Amino acid sequence: MQNSLHVTNVQIFPVDKDTTLKAIVQVTLNDALKITALKLFEGPDGLYLRYPINPKSKKNLCFSFPLDPELREYIQQEVVEAYNADSI
Repeated sequence: MQNSLHVTNVQIFPVDKDTTLKAIVQVTLNDALKITALKLFEGPDGLYLRYPINPKSKKNLCFSFPLDPELREYIQQEVVEAYNADSI
């Protein structure tokens, strides 16, 4: 990845495994920015990450999200790896 942002910490908070929501997640980038309230879901194509949304918004606008698709994929990959490591 050519981006200068790196995932430096992932915290996984598992939830009931009988639902599609598998965990609440916190991600730290470059030991400088923490993104909280991420949700890890199980879908038909595997695990995927959803970013926090404004519950008061009628359009479900995200509070924060990667603008770069490569960064989005990188963060999701790091979270899924951390979740799978915790599940073993």
